[in-house]
Amino acid sequence: SYLELGSLEKAEKVLKEALTIFREEESPQEYFSCLEQLDRVYAKSNSASKSVRLYTTEGQTLEKKYGAESPWVRVLQSKLGKSLMERGEYRLAEDLFKKLLAKRLKIESQKGLMAAEAANALAVCLFKQEKFKEALPYFEQAMKLAASENPKQAEAIRVNYEDCKARAEAKGKKRSK
Repeated sequence: SYLELGSLEKAEKVLKEALTIFREEESPQEYFSCLEQLDRVYAKSNSASKSVRLYTTEGQTLEKKYGAESPWVRVLQSKLGKSLMERGEYRLAEDLFKKLLAKRLKIESQKGLMAAEAANALAVCLFKQEKFKEALPYFEQAMKLAASENPKQAEAIRVNYEDCKARAEAKGKKRSK
């Protein structure tokens, strides 16, 4: 691939063309794979703004085509948040996950597992910023939302919650000394 050969411009051009084709053909698996590859191209070229612009533009296009409740839009927003966290853009990711959670809690079909995913992503984002006390209620919310639909996911969230709780307590003890 062009990316492996070091030609970021060619890789970007080819991937953008492929992205359009997969979107038009409604091939979500290929589309999101291509999107992730394009995101990696931007990461290699240290162009976070291009990456954010890509996700924003694609998000608007997908919303027009499929509607705001579409799984396409939900997956795209989650991938943007994860991409931002990988780049250390925690503040932007935090804002995105807060909006995503609020949006999912308003849409009846997304109040369960989809909202749990957003709450968990927000909690993880806060955790990575060492905002442990702030993260705890989002982990709790994610566990409650996931419990009925996916007990295994709720259990995985609980493990993260316990780790976060221990760190919050340890941080509190350090301050009181």
